Amino acid sequence: MLETLIFSRQRRFVLARHLLFWVSWVGFFTYIYAQKFVSYGVDEAYVISLMEALIYLPVHIGFSYALIYGIIPRYLLRARYVEALLTTLVAVLLAALISHFLTNWLVYAMRVYIDMPIPKVPLVTGMMSGLRGSNTVAGFAGTIKLLKYWYQKKQENETLQREKLAAELHLLKAQLHPHFLFNTLNNLYGHIVSGSEHSGGIVLKISDLLRYMLYECGGERVTLAAEVHMLRTYVELEKLRYGPRLDVSLSVTGVESTQVIAPLILLPFVENAFKHGASQSLDQAWISISLEVAGPELRFKVINPIPAPAASTSESGIGLANVQKRLQMLYPGQYTLKTSHEEELFIASLKIRLDAVEVPVTNPALPTYAPA
Repeated sequence: MLETLIFSRQRRFVLARHLLFWVSWVGFFTYIYAQKFVSYGVDEAYVISLMEALIYLPVHIGFSYALIYGIIPRYLLRARYVEALLTTLVAVLLAALISHFLTNWLVYAMRVYIDMPIPKVPLVTGMMSGLRGSNTVAGFAGTIKLLKYWYQKKQENETLQREKLAAELHLLKAQLHPHFLFNTLNNLYGHIVSGSEHSGGIVLKISDLLRYMLYECGGERVTLAAEVHMLRTYVELEKLRYGPRLDVSLSVTGVESTQVIAPLILLPFVENAFKHGASQSLDQAWISISLEVAGPELRFKVINPIPAPAASTSESGIGLANVQKRLQMLYPGQYTLKTSHEEELFIASLKIRLDAVEVPVTNPALPTYAPA
């Protein structure tokens, strides 16, 4: 309710907060200046102070609204600082001048009427005196205006950042899926051309992977068990492609049904191992994949041999570049990624805190994959 009263643009809320501000200001002005007249009696002091507050109120309202609806939005917020300074000085001088004439005409007449005479003051002295109230209330109103502007801009920037993040993640996934499908469909084509008996099994596995990507990878998180099942399916596809010349070790420990992870965040490392390891090995090829969950931390490591000439290019490609960007956006400060070459070996090691961001799992009503 308070936030609605402060930020709503509906007429009733706008009127309510402005009325509340000016009533509060008149009450504050009445209390402060009544202390000067307590020698005439408490009731009389507050009546005199209230009347003077009402006399000066139009000046305060005019100066404040000129500041918050004219000078600040038209000049200050548009970085037109010279115009802002000049118009503020004009408004200050005008408010001080009007306050001086109100003092000498209305306030003086009121004091004479209630037998509390005060001498008329010179122009400069009267203007300096009038600046106290006008500058105080206008400065307070201007501060509120700027704080509201800063808060609203901050909220807008945060919304834009979230929208930008979502757009970038969507783009990265859109790049990743075709890249993955390109490789797997090439595998299928090779088996069909050669008349392999495994073609039917490959079609079913590709269908399984497509169902996973279409129905479970639409959000920011999926169950870790589903992601592991997808990795196993991918590895089985590659085993069918390479046959007996490929030895793959896949170790998975600590996976539970309550754990969630960003979809397809692990696949590019496995793809990279096959692309730069198994596909370029002329003899027996091997790949080691290990995934371990200990508490909130997931540790994922992929090791594959690479021929010496390919070492400089083993980290290239759409897959790994995209996954690094996604890690930065989805797990800022909550992950560690290391890649290294050791004696014609390429090692990718990733650590992620699975509980870093609490996001509902996408499509919870769909069947949950379980690790084989």
